[in-house]
Amino acid sequence: MKTRLAEHRPCALWAAVLLSMMVPVLALASANVNPSVLPPGSNPHGKSYGEWGAAWWTWAISIPYSSNPIFDPDGSSCGVGQSGPVWFLAGSAGSSVTRTCSVPPGKAIFFPIVDVLVDYPCPPEWAFEPAPGQSLEEFLTEFGNFIMGFIEEMAVEVDGVPLENLSSYRGTSRMFTFTGDPSLTATYDACVTGTPQPGVSDGYWIMLAPLSHGGHTVHFSAAAPGLGFGLEVTYLLEVGSPTGKPIGIMSATPTASAGPLPAQAGLKSLAQSAAAHARAATRQNTWGNLKVIYR
Repeated sequence: MKTRLAEHRPCALWAAVLLSMMVPVLALASANVNPSVLPPGSNPHGKSYGEWGAAWWTWAISIPYSSNPIFDPDGSSCGVGQSGPVWFLAGSAGSSVTRTCSVPPGKAIFFPIVDVLVDYPCPPEWAFEPAPGQSLEEFLTEFGNFIMGFIEEMAVEVDGVPLENLSSYRGTSRMFTFTGDPSLTATYDACVTGTPQPGVSDGYWIMLAPLSHGGHTVHFSAAAPGLGFGLEVTYLLEVGSPTGKPIGIMSATPTASAGPLPAQAGLKSLAQSAAAHARAATRQNTWGNLKVIYR
């Protein structure tokens, strides 16, 4: 009898080991309330959501204004600069837009519900500098968090099904280096230098698992009433391009737009504009002081 117990003890130990391995997996699965979304903690395709946010901005900010997906009115720029296992979709700089886009099969789809790139350096008159003793990364990260604090409304629907618990999809990057296209300096972001420069990405992101062949609809919106900012984007996706049209190049009729945007009317620029008014009123001369005011 003692021999049999000894013989079965390894089996019991292996069962305990397997159970301990399964518990985190089961917990992760049960925590994912949106089965179509790859959870941030799963490091989809080898990157965290924050790292994918940095990759998204590296892609988006490098594309000239004339063909940049952020300003695309109908989906014509959907395929610009795409590569790798993840397909990027763009939001907007603060307008309502519908885009039609064909996506290769088997691609995960990554897009921002709402996000910001905090880049450096900015025009000297903005006094956009770290506080004494503060690292540049800490400064940029703090300002990104400050802007995200204005977000009050978010919604995402995939094929008509609302996604839940959107606040869990926050992704903040470490400081990274990017090169923005010079055409964006005057049209979108005065801090773009056209040369390699540092930045931090922050926002709420969604990484969809590859969609099945055929048509799909992705709709998302966000609002920051305190900044007077809002966006609404609808993508009509065709996965696999069964119509034979080139991937990423399909036509669509855009929905009614919120109207033309003034230069640099993105989320960051609205926050900077509001902060500039506060600085003039309070005679503060650093962005660090302005952040304290808005807290």
